[in-house]
Amino acid sequence: MSLQLLTETSAISIYLDVDNQWLYADWHGHLTLARAQKCCTTLAYYVLQGQYTKIINDNTNVLSMSAEVSSWLANEYLPYVAVGGIKFIAWVNSPSMSAQCYTDIALGNLASPVVVRFTDTATACSWLQGAQFHSPNSIGAPVQNTHQLVELLQEHRTTAPLAEALKARLMSGSVYGQNRRNDRQ
Repeated sequence: MSLQLLTETSAISIYLDVDNQWLYADWHGHLTLARAQKCCTTLAYYVLQGQYTKIINDNTNVLSMSAEVSSWLANEYLPYVAVGGIKFIAWVNSPSMSAQCYTDIALGNLASPVVVRFTDTATACSWLQGAQFHSPNSIGAPVQNTHQLVELLQEHRTTAPLAEALKARLMSGSVYGQNRRNDRQ
């Protein structure tokens, strides 16, 4: 991996893996809901700006995770990263057993993106390099109700820039514009 630092906070360092053209998220410390939400919003910003489809989500340095993070990830964040273009996440487990249990809860019923868990970064990287699976929803099919997602994101001050980036990205592929026309008919 040839990593270029994009941003760094007390809870996450986000890198671009230049060789593989994916994002590498290195989480650290104690993850509360507020910290996870802020960091996930930042990660989503880079996903949308770079149009990446793969992430290594490294929790090796996570010391603990609060229980409410798992339900927020499952219901409010992970389902939408697929809409943003992420198809594959290689998730490297935290050594914390409680964080692993909360990760189980977050990923338990997730249909998309494809998430595979690992105990080390090297194996995660190897898997992500070969990840080629295409779900039926990702093969040229327009994302349903995309405009609703954009409008929902625009309502919140912290996610409005993400909404604009998502809208611009989708307009370039004319999915957003087509869905808007279809919904008005």
